[in-house]
Amino acid sequence: MSNIGGPMGYCYNIHEYLKDHPTKQITFLSDLLPERERGTWGNPPMPKSARKLQLHRILRGLHLYGIYGKVGDVKNTLKAYLFEHYRTGCKIIPATLNLNEYDIIHFHWTKHLAIFKRAHPEYKGKTMLTSHSPCPISVEVFSEENWARIFWPIEFSRECHTYDEADYIMFPCEGAREPYEKYGKMKRTFANNNHKFHYNPSAILDLKVDSGKIQKFSELSIPANAFVITYFGRHISVKGYDILKQVGHRLLNKYPHLYFLCAGKGEIQPLNHPRWIELGFIHNANELMSQSSLYILPNRETYFDLVTLEILRAGIPVILSNTGGNKYFHHFLSEELMGMDFFDINDIDDLIVKVENVIKQKSVEPAKYMEKKVANRNLFINNFTIDKFVERYINLINSL
Repeated sequence: MSNIGGPMGYCYNIHEYLKDHPTKQITFLSDLLPERERGTWGNPPMPKSARKLQLHRILRGLHLYGIYGKVGDVKNTLKAYLFEHYRTGCKIIPATLNLNEYDIIHFHWTKHLAIFKRAHPEYKGKTMLTSHSPCPISVEVFSEENWARIFWPIEFSRECHTYDEADYIMFPCEGAREPYEKYGKMKRTFANNNHKFHYNPSAILDLKVDSGKIQKFSELSIPANAFVITYFGRHISVKGYDILKQVGHRLLNKYPHLYFLCAGKGEIQPLNHPRWIELGFIHNANELMSQSSLYILPNRETYFDLVTLEILRAGIPVILSNTGGNKYFHHFLSEELMGMDFFDINDIDDLIVKVENVIKQKSVEPAKYMEKKVANRNLFINNFTIDKFVERYINLINSL
């Protein structure tokens, strides 16, 4: 677990909260392991080249789902290098641990549930599965290179079967199913298992930024009167980075005080403009986000992005795509959503208009602009703090 996105960050936030607010109803496996064994659920060395890394991921996935043994000589050739950890991955569960003391074991990777089902048939309790990828994990992994797609049907079929094997499925909201149900087989799988689905919106720890210690925009040559649009994420199509580039292309020359501040990497190259600033991978996203004027979240597909909660926590106005888990926010009252606006990913003109409206409002109506910031902060405090998540979670578990 670490303070990043995906299942690692999701579990990290809960684990950190429970250090100060313990409950006997939730136990993390990592807390039951000797220090030397923590975080060792199958971590073979990662090849450096992109092509070897992709092959590594593919063969790793096939092995995890019990398919790898069918590929013959390849197994004997690569087993020792790639899969020694995965062959013994489930052995990190101490033999002295009586799994049947636990009513429910909650998994955050389909592959881990697949491993567990094969390795621990003695477990009599229930299993719960939560996914965290913006689309089926097999799609995310196998879409990276064309040649890899020949393996995708096998992996995708096994991923669907893992949902069949779970006793319960917990998603943050119904909208998070949308990017999965674009695929017919997954849609049928979800429909067949609809009775297993339960929903609990994600949450993150609150965070107070020390303005005296943070990296200032001035250190990045951004002037004090600048309007700064931030984007922190992968530079890929599914995340809508190309949509963000279109906004920059249309507006940077129109507004001389406008800056774009981006972090992350990906296959799409940044916009070439002196006021388009790229930072690569960073560890201080929250402190930079807290200084920004507007965040654009242009995902073409999304599950329930933790960065949305980070934006609300920072009290920053946001314009986000009307897709997937983002749609969850529509159920709040209009006054609660003053700081959030939505756009259709197929209507860039509408997005441009909404961005310009915020730029103008900050300058001409600063009080109304501040209301957006306050509304987002309040939306976070009232709905997405870890204490509220844990309360909902325990109530759900007790009801099951």
